[in-house]
Amino acid sequence: MGVSSLSDLFKEQYYTELEGGILEAFGKLFTKDLRIYVYPMRDEAGVIHTSDNLETQGEMRSLYRHLVERGEIKQLDSFDEGVLHIFSRDVLQRIKSGDCSWERVVPVEIAEVIKQRRFFGCQEAESIESALAR
Repeated sequence: MGVSSLSDLFKEQYYTELEGGILEAFGKLFTKDLRIYVYPMRDEAGVIHTSDNLETQGEMRSLYRHLVERGEIKQLDSFDEGVLHIFSRDVLQRIKSGDCSWERVVPVEIAEVIKQRRFFGCQEAESIESALAR
């Protein structure tokens, strides 16, 4: 999981429908030896954010530190700094909108599978062009 998604996981607003809130959700999530492995990200200022320097809000800070100290959340140490500018949410949005630039930021083999199987609403360029011509 990317560090940005990990940060979102600790937002209490997502757990208001649960009687036990975030504690109930995390109690269910971290059963059976589940571990979250975190991939870093680079922000606009060039700072690399990892699970080690993630800032969580208020009371969530203690819960977060507890999960890190227990080894439930672990930082991936081997990563390619050259791809830290790529965000899966952005790639998915490009695929859905028909913006072919997404193909330049994923491995060629993966792009081929996505196009062939029309994953994520992907349409071949020819299909998009023929739809626009109508």
